[in-house]
Amino acid sequence: MEKKAIDATKEEIRCQSCNKKLAVGIYVLVEIKCPRCKTLNSFQKSNAKSVF
Repeated sequence: MEKKAIDATKEEIRCQSCNKKLAVGIYVLVEIKCPRCKTLNSFQKSNAKSVF
């Protein structure tokens, strides 16, 4: 897969409480703690397909 195709599928991950940008990437399941407000954010793709 070309780099342009991977870049097009990347998504921003933002805190659900304060909207701080936490990450950009491709994910299936991720938990990340916001450094600003300390909220534990969980994100999961329901229709995830393997990119690799």
